[in-house]
Amino acid sequence: MTYQALIEGANGLVWYVYDDFQFKVLDHPELWAMMQQLTVEIRTLTPILLEPAHDGRRFATGPDNCLRGVSIKQGGRTASVRRELTILAAHTNEKDLGQQELSAPGLPAAGKAEVLFENRTVNVGGGKIRDGFAPYAVHVYRVKLP
Repeated sequence: MTYQALIEGANGLVWYVYDDFQFKVLDHPELWAMMQQLTVEIRTLTPILLEPAHDGRRFATGPDNCLRGVSIKQGGRTASVRRELTILAAHTNEKDLGQQELSAPGLPAAGKAEVLFENRTVNVGGGKIRDGFAPYAVHVYRVKLP
């Protein structure tokens, strides 16, 4: 839900700590580890998230528009600054979509996309990224622009 909020334009985040009389977050190490990783990801993305959305557009694609995303362009203000496109994409329901084609504003015709926080890359072809989307999956892509 954090990534969905960011994609839709949230300008702040607050998390419920999951620590009350009935539930102690530290008694659930998998959840606590996931929250720590999410914090690292958001901290890493903060400079990018503070940039305006590419052309002011977010996008929806996939069956019933269940893949929601935002493209954020960085750099290019001077010739020495590397231009990149970062795409946040979130699957918003419980269906396993398998492989999907993701068409996002600003994607080049061809190239490679680094999938941040997942240690892998995917191909960009025809201005689209093809990738798998499990239920509620989130992928963050970084593409070098010409």
